[in-house]
Amino acid sequence: MNNNVWLEVKSSNNIAAAVQDAVFPEIGLPHKTEQSDDDFILIGYFTSFEDRFSRVNLLDEVKKWGFKRVTNSNSLFLLFFFDKRKQRLRVAVDQFLSFSCYFSIFENKVVFSSAFGPIKNELGKTQALRIDTDFLLSHLLWEWPNNDHTLIGQIKMIPGGCQASFDLKDLRLESIQTLMDIDAFYDSIRPRNYASLEQFSADWLSLLTEVVERRASQIPKSFKIGCDISSGFDCTLVSYCLSKILPHGDFSGFSNHSKIMGDENSPEVVKRFSLKHNIPLKQFDYTDHTLHLNNLDQNWLVDQAVNPFIYVHHKQYINFLNENGVRILFTGEYGDEAYDMKNMELFSRFPVQRGFFDSIVTLKRRKKEDFFTKNSQGLFSDQQRFKERGYYPLIVPSKSASCYLPVVEAYGSQGINRIHPFSDTRILALSHEAPLPIGVEPDRTKELIMPDFKTIMPENYISISNAGEPFLQMFINQKFFVKEVLSKSVLGSMGIIDPGLITGYINDPKSDLYNDKTYQRAMQLYPIIYLDWYLQRNNIG
Repeated sequence: MNNNVWLEVKSSNNIAAAVQDAVFPEIGLPHKTEQSDDDFILIGYFTSFEDRFSRVNLLDEVKKWGFKRVTNSNSLFLLFFFDKRKQRLRVAVDQFLSFSCYFSIFENKVVFSSAFGPIKNELGKTQALRIDTDFLLSHLLWEWPNNDHTLIGQIKMIPGGCQASFDLKDLRLESIQTLMDIDAFYDSIRPRNYASLEQFSADWLSLLTEVVERRASQIPKSFKIGCDISSGFDCTLVSYCLSKILPHGDFSGFSNHSKIMGDENSPEVVKRFSLKHNIPLKQFDYTDHTLHLNNLDQNWLVDQAVNPFIYVHHKQYINFLNENGVRILFTGEYGDEAYDMKNMELFSRFPVQRGFFDSIVTLKRRKKEDFFTKNSQGLFSDQQRFKERGYYPLIVPSKSASCYLPVVEAYGSQGINRIHPFSDTRILALSHEAPLPIGVEPDRTKELIMPDFKTIMPENYISISNAGEPFLQMFINQKFFVKEVLSKSVLGSMGIIDPGLITGYINDPKSDLYNDKTYQRAMQLYPIIYLDWYLQRNNIG
């Protein structure tokens, strides 16, 4: 079972056939929808958490207003709108980027997929796969713009809050344009003038509970609901909200932990929290997996969108959830970003410039004995590659939304849909009104309100101590495999890394790869090795 969408349009004359043959699985939330009349067909997924929008009248809404209004609302969707008379297609993705929508035009057809692997494999049957340099460089610096680029040049994606228009007569892309109205969002924020953080915290919990309830109430009864629970704050607060609105037994808490990661997720704290709030709990120990003792060439994920954290922190957990029949998983992801909204307004309006400066800052923070060549340093900071990007602003931080997309796909490949309550414009607007003391940065909002939730979570807020150690374990237990990857390095042939320098670094027991207790070097180098392997295994060059 998987949640992957697949749609092929071979010509303007086969729109009805394309829709009939399309794959749109039932995913629980948002809801599957298909509406049509003599002139139009609308198909995809749509759920709104605003009363002004309804699936029943969705076709009329799109015919009259296009996707503009639903995009600037609290709605989750991926929608395909066919104009049969004009032989055009418009495809839109919500502003929270809750769906991936990849597309490619080849072999006299335009193909859409919500997962990277299937469209990559289909394209690879007919032509050589070419690297998209902008995406590659961004990925290596862990910069995640809201962009239409993917790792493969012939495959594009629809950015969050955007619409892509296609001419089906000629099977060509006409445009990709943003539908976001950033000014309208910030103009709509109502000043609250809180007298204290305690008042803000009370409203925060009340609103989050309402947001969770709006989502939970629209999930079909046949879909088993789970929720991440940790010894941290965000997902645990979401699970508390669920426990207050759903009858006992209507959802279960799930938690994973690794012994080599210290107190990153304390099993005992999680257990006591679940007992306190009468939440059924299932826990999973994935210590063995984090040691990297498996054959990585066979176990790394060759058909997922490239992201090493999926393998390290999610693969075994996904299998565990799947074995327990979970179809909907509530999570606290995007929580950190939601608390930091006061810092986001400027960045929302200037995403391209933000990407450039993020890259420069990242390069400057890296140590002098870097893994990248001097030649590649110029490529990373080349202003031209940023100028060539489209303007696709988001209210939510694009770095977080785009970075999590491969994770969403990985869960979806096993039929699990993740629900992110913190991705809600009401939550984001309220965060903007947090009454912070003078001189306190917004990224400390969560830290400051935590004491107000002690009655709910008396033992939580456990700090992450060894979250990077699994990345180091690969270099300890998989030296031969890593050297094999480096010996055939695609990134080396492009002049981006120096494989010999990295090999020497790995061979040196005194290098900071092994002696830096923050594991920063291991976390920098692991994605490089993973990406190089991914390029080799998929013949992308």
